[in-house]
Amino acid sequence: MTVALSTGWQSVYEVDFTAQGSQTFGADGNFTIDNKVWTVTQKANSRTFDVLNGTGIRVYPNTNSTDYENPSQTSAPRIYIPVTNIFPSFSYPRHSIRIWFQSAVSGIDQNFERALRGVEKNAAQLEFKIMCEDGNNPSFFRHHLVSLISNTLQYPSGTYTETPTTDDVDVLTVVPGSTWMYSGLYSGGWPTTFNNSAINMGFSTAQQIGNLNIILGSYNNTNNPGNMTHDVKRMLVQIKES
Repeated sequence: MTVALSTGWQSVYEVDFTAQGSQTFGADGNFTIDNKVWTVTQKANSRTFDVLNGTGIRVYPNTNSTDYENPSQTSAPRIYIPVTNIFPSFSYPRHSIRIWFQSAVSGIDQNFERALRGVEKNAAQLEFKIMCEDGNNPSFFRHHLVSLISNTLQYPSGTYTETPTTDDVDVLTVVPGSTWMYSGLYSGGWPTTFNNSAINMGFSTAQQIGNLNIILGSYNNTNNPGNMTHDVKRMLVQIKES
């Protein structure tokens, strides 16, 4: 089954990370990628965490990285950018946001190895990530309720799964009262149809006023760490009035 996305969105920023010059994140701090300022945190908990020309942003966690699901679990290496660094007048829920990611994940073969791609409010609240749920069964849609976001965001009853490839596209749409997730493939451009029906993970907007961060990262299973690498190749950000 394939589905198409709704129209009416304004594309405000698109970046091909694979076309950027190589850049080493030597430590935590601010870095400029494609003239936009991003913030790196927990660099020390990575084997490789850099911009690699031809590859994109690579996040390769080490054995010190742990779950990134609440404010006490913050050792996952990650990089984030406030949406206002891209679209200065952005304010949720006045604006809805849709983010497209093209990524490649390899070596994901342990429970709790996870690649993070999504949005959050402040430090550690709303996550959108792929993970290895059971051995070699990566789940593209895993969403965690964490502190201060709402009390209604829950797992879907049926999770869409498929084997990752170098052309995977995930689309996260956040509109007042709900989030929508889609999966497709990049083939000379962003897909126009997707592999799954929309998964609606409704949540309250009560504590979602203001800015959001776009976040990329990954972490290992500390009890049995593997060799997962997470490469983010492209990103497209779209905005519309809610």
